Amino acid sequence: LPSLANKVFLVTGGTAGIGFGISAHILAHNPGKLYILSRNPSHAATALKDLKKYGDTGKVEWVQCDLGCLKSVDVTARWIRRECPRLDSIIANAGLGVGKFGLSADGIEHHFQVNHLSHQHLILTLLPLLLSTATPRSPTRITLQSSSLHAYTPPSTRFLSLAEINTDLGPTHLYNRSKLANLLFMRGLLSRRLDLKEKGVLVNCTHPGAVRTGQQEQAVEAYGEVTRVLERVVRWGMKDPVEEGCSAALWAGVGEEVGRERVSGVYVTPPNRISQPDRMAGSVELRENLWRLSEELLKEKLG
Repeated sequence: LPSLANKVFLVTGGTAGIGFGISAHILAHNPGKLYILSRNPSHAATALKDLKKYGDTGKVEWVQCDLGCLKSVDVTARWIRRECPRLDSIIANAGLGVGKFGLSADGIEHHFQVNHLSHQHLILTLLPLLLSTATPRSPTRITLQSSSLHAYTPPSTRFLSLAEINTDLGPTHLYNRSKLANLLFMRGLLSRRLDLKEKGVLVNCTHPGAVRTGQQEQAVEAYGEVTRVLERVVRWGMKDPVEEGCSAALWAGVGEEVGRERVSGVYVTPPNRISQPDRMAGSVELRENLWRLSEELLKEKLG
């Protein structure tokens, strides 16, 4: 990674797993400021202690933000836009893994809200700050953490209503659908703001690969102890979140090549390779349905 001096970064879910790895690498390259957004204060305290071996934690500011509560996201996004003079990169990493069906405090299926809708609102609220920070020599970035599992979203998915979103599809399909939404949001944003690349805002999605994180425990909780044996078998072969698991997100969100070549609108998979997502991610109908539904939900819940 290049020197990140004077640049400001925002990482959601930056206190654990892949997000911690992203935060650690950014901190090791001397950023001007690193904002880490997450929900749990005790996790944040542990992360800040562990980050000390990577750099000056005086440059890190933890901001409590609950992606399961749209009001929390709204307050946080508005505060950052008001208080920060610049923002160079948003890495939208936080997310629920394969887990049980449930509704958020806003009455929206958890995976859809945390993994997609809350990040959409955060990003769109902070887009003016990214635009004002971007320069011809130093573009700003939006990086969304998707997953190869987006390809296994049920073909019946339409994104037409809250009733559809709040249907229990089972733990894996709920996760898959939310990861497809990340790709569709990227394409929806770029289709509405054709000037973003020209103005220096680069938007990309990434897939981290198989990484050891707390999400494997969520799968055990969702499917029961019978899956713990399988989890133990496959876990040993997974990548470490700090050493390898954050490489795609760092390449897209911080790396020199992406900025130099103005890479935007792509899906990045390890090892930093531009790949083709599933055909559902290219559906204009799904893209437009998702955008319309997301706007309706945000308007209804936030006014």
